[in-house]
Amino acid sequence: MVFKFHTIDFTEEVDFNTLFAPSPTPSSTVCLPLGKSFTRAMAVAGRATEGVSCGFTAPAAEVSCWRPNTSSDDSNLQLLHPQVQLRKFTYRELKVATGNFSEENVLGEGGFGKVYRGILLDGSVVAIKRCARVSGKHEVQARAEVQVGSTARHRNLIQVLGFCDSMEPQKPVKKRKARSQPVKYLSVFLTKKKKKKYLLVYPLAVNGNVASRLRECSVLQPSLDWPTRMHIALGVARGLSYLHEDCSLQIIHRDIKPSNILLDENFEPLIGDFGIATLVNHEDWKQQIQESKSARASHQMAALDRSEKLYRTNRVVGTYGFMPPEYAMYGNFSAKTDVYAFGVVLLELIFSLRVFSWQLLTRIGIHDFKEVKEIHVFKEVKDIVEHNELGRLVDPNLRGDYDEKEAEKLVKLALLCIQESPTKRPTMSEAVQILKGRSLNDRWESEKEEMVFAF
Repeated sequence: MVFKFHTIDFTEEVDFNTLFAPSPTPSSTVCLPLGKSFTRAMAVAGRATEGVSCGFTAPAAEVSCWRPNTSSDDSNLQLLHPQVQLRKFTYRELKVATGNFSEENVLGEGGFGKVYRGILLDGSVVAIKRCARVSGKHEVQARAEVQVGSTARHRNLIQVLGFCDSMEPQKPVKKRKARSQPVKYLSVFLTKKKKKKYLLVYPLAVNGNVASRLRECSVLQPSLDWPTRMHIALGVARGLSYLHEDCSLQIIHRDIKPSNILLDENFEPLIGDFGIATLVNHEDWKQQIQESKSARASHQMAALDRSEKLYRTNRVVGTYGFMPPEYAMYGNFSAKTDVYAFGVVLLELIFSLRVFSWQLLTRIGIHDFKEVKEIHVFKEVKDIVEHNELGRLVDPNLRGDYDEKEAEKLVKLALLCIQESPTKRPTMSEAVQILKGRSLNDRWESEKEEMVFAF
C-alpha cells in the first residue's frame, strides 16, 4: 500500500487538477491544499461532487463554509477533520458588539488588521479580529484560522468561536457627469457594490500577550514572576506537542513568538495567530508505522518521523529572529521549525529582552559595538552558562527571585532547540518531559561540545 501526503501551505497557489485526479488506490488519503475556496478538504477516492451548496454537514459537527469566490462549478469540499462547530456571525452583530468598531475598543493591530474588544448579546466578552482590506493574502490567513479552529482543540491553543464573511453593501457613490455633457451638475447613483467582510471572533485574553507582559512593565502591569514564566514555557510546549504529534492533522505554526502567545485570566498560555500555519494529514502514516513496529517504538518513531519530515516553500513567511536557518535561507520547514522558535521564546522568557537586541549584548558584557566585528549571541549565552554566570542574563525585574536550577535547565533546553541542524533539536514531546522534570544533564554533557548555532 502506498501513501501519498501533501502539505497544506496556506500561502501558495496549487494546481487542483493534479490533486483531484482519481486515485488508483482508493484507500489512500490525500491532504489537499485550498485554492480560493474558504474551506479545507480531504479527498478520498475519486473526484469530489460538483455543483453542490457551500453548506455541509460533517460527522458530529456542522460547520459553516466560507463562500468560494471562484467559478460556480467548484467542488463542495469539506473541512479536514472538523471537530467542533464554529458559529457564523453576521457583520451587524459584530458591528454592534464593538460599538461600530470604535477606536476606543481597539486592543491592537497586526498584519491581518485591527483587533477590537467586543461584547456579544449574550454578554460574552470577545476579541474580534477585523481584516484591514480584502486581498488574497488576508483571505488565506482567515481561512487557515478557521481550519485550525475547527480541527484543533487544546487548553493551550486560542479557541476560535466563530467567523464572519458577510457581503455588506457599500454606500451609494455619486459620480458627476463630465463638463462636456449638456446637463451640468447632474449626479447619478452607481450600482451598489458589495464588499466582503472577513472577521474572526475569539475569547478575550485579558492578560494580553507574553511580549507585552515581559517588556511593558508598570505598576498596573508588573513583570511576570518566575513560576508564571515556567508555567508559560510548559504550556506552550504542551500546545506545540499537541499540534505536532497528537492532533488529527499535524499543524506546523511557523510563527511562534511571544506576541502570538496570549494569556488568559489565570495566565494560562494560549498559542494564537495561525494565519500562516501548514497542515499535514498523517493518520495513515501513523497507522502504517504502528503496524510495523511495537506499540512503544511506533509512537516514538511516528513522533520522530513527523517532526523531521521536511517540506519546501517558495514563499518564506514568519518573523525573522524566530526562523531557523534552513527555513529563512532555503524555504525548508518542518515541525522542527517551531522547535527552533520555541527555543528563542524560552530565552526571551528568561531575559525579558529580544534575543537580537543591543540591550541583551550589554548584559552579555559587550559595550563598544564598533570594535566588535562578529557577535554570536547564542554562543555567548552558552559560554555564560558554562561559566555559571547565568545571573548576568536573567531579567533584573525578578530581583533575584528565581530558581537557579530551573533557569539553567531552561537555557540549556533553549540552546538544544536552536541548534543549526534540525535533526539535533529535540521534539516538542521531549521538551515537555524535560520541563516536567526529566534530567537534561546527560544529553547536555554529550552534545554541548558539538553544538553548532546559525550565525
